[in-house]
Amino acid sequence: MDRLLRIAKYPASLLLPIAVVMVAGSNIPLPGLDTEFIARQASGDTGRAMERLSILALGLTPILNGLAIGEICRLIFQWCPAPDIATRSIPPWTTILTRIVVLTVAALQAHGLAQGLEASGALNADAAAAKPVIVLTLVASTAVLLWLSERVGIPGLRHGLWLLWSATFFISIPGNLAGPIEATRVGAMPAVNWLLSAAYIVLSAAAVVAVNIFWIKSVYASGSWGSHRNLDVLSIFAWPIFLSSYAGSYVLMLSILLTQGNWQLSGIALKAAASLTIAILIPVFVFGYARLHLKALEDPANSRSAIYSAAAIIAALEILLFLIGSFLVEIVDLPLSLNGVLLIVVVTTFLAAGQTGDRSQGFDK
Repeated sequence: MDRLLRIAKYPASLLLPIAVVMVAGSNIPLPGLDTEFIARQASGDTGRAMERLSILALGLTPILNGLAIGEICRLIFQWCPAPDIATRSIPPWTTILTRIVVLTVAALQAHGLAQGLEASGALNADAAAAKPVIVLTLVASTAVLLWLSERVGIPGLRHGLWLLWSATFFISIPGNLAGPIEATRVGAMPAVNWLLSAAYIVLSAAAVVAVNIFWIKSVYASGSWGSHRNLDVLSIFAWPIFLSSYAGSYVLMLSILLTQGNWQLSGIALKAAASLTIAILIPVFVFGYARLHLKALEDPANSRSAIYSAAAIIAALEILLFLIGSFLVEIVDLPLSLNGVLLIVVVTTFLAAGQTGDRSQGFDK
């Protein structure tokens, strides 16, 4: 128990300053907004309106988009990071290219948001001057979050993005639980829903931890990694399910466009089609990362069977948790809707950060 507490303290110590930055930024309004409009939006609101009007209105979306594009390219070209930068496995040119993509996406989204604010009458009298200031502010705030994600990278995951994403989840918990607590108090939500939510989270988290540990033991027992040891070994958990969700929406949209929208699907059927598309893509990305790990091994031929077997277990677990989570969110009114994507990312991030802290304090065996 003492060791578990020591392991948990390290990710908590990383999340706290990140949460402070996120909360502070979410309460700083964008420049150029009409004060009366801000007052109207903030009155009687739980904070979501202010967040949408803050300097962090874009959130992590530009960073997620930019890094997702980079990871997909990495899988397509099977690029294996250089061994001399094992804990930060992105060469300078790739880092620069990723930053350009992230800031370009941020600029485009910021321009769209500024246009929407102008159309809704949210800007002050000098709207023409306010719009470029809003765009610059949003791009600058995205640059700060990107810089922060690069400073708090975790060995085994490489991107500090996951810590930022986990922090936003924990920040949102109080607001997300306020409604269900009140609904339970007045009898609108049965208490069994809380039990279902807790059971799904606990059992799924335990399964993710167990398979994480199994994967780590499998890859380290498969052969010599040399200076590639610890090289984003846990990316095979965090990225595939996220990239499947990211690419799945585009695949489904492209399918609808190619068939000229003649699907005649109800809302539920369309969601089921989207979930099925994501479930099909998960093994594709999992085995893509498995190939990257094999490429890093000095003798991949002798390790192929063990690596692919462990990857198959990971893919099966991610598909199962994703489909169960999607089903529960749609069918049962859970008090805390933690889907498979977020659950796997949060648990894997805590495990990676906890193991890092454990090793840094000399408790690793």
